[in-house]
Amino acid sequence: MLSMALFVLASISICALLWSLKVQASLRSNIQFLQENLDHSRSKLADYETQVDELNYEITQLRVQNGSLNIALNKYKKYQDIWDIEQYIINRTLQAENFVEATKLDASIMIDDLKAYIARVKDYLAQFQAQAVAEVEQEARQSLHGYYEQAKQQHRL
Repeated sequence: MLSMALFVLASISICALLWSLKVQASLRSNIQFLQENLDHSRSKLADYETQVDELNYEITQLRVQNGSLNIALNKYKKYQDIWDIEQYIINRTLQAENFVEATKLDASIMIDDLKAYIARVKDYLAQFQAQAVAEVEQEARQSLHGYYEQAKQQHRL
């Protein structure tokens, strides 16, 4: 009976030992997985820190560039009024040139209209003169014919 109890105790001890070895192997596997995960996370963290450093450097460069541009802007800002006046003058000059061109075009059209009107008046005057000359000649013929007839009658007497 003692041997049986010893056998059961040995069996339980062996089972406990096997179970503890299995748990220990599982824990080692978990520790190894966690270690790999930690190494991977450290690698990623180092990459991110490198990126952060690069971005901070780039931000610093952009701030320096922004400062330089602000200095240049302030330097040229005092000339903005002059630039605005120049633009105003350019715009007004263009408007004046356009107005002159439009006026020239209108004047050219008006001159052409006046030339056509003068030509029509000349034609009318030429026709009126021809008609007046014809009427005067007709009246003169009639008057002369009347005088001729009167002279003829006086000559017969």
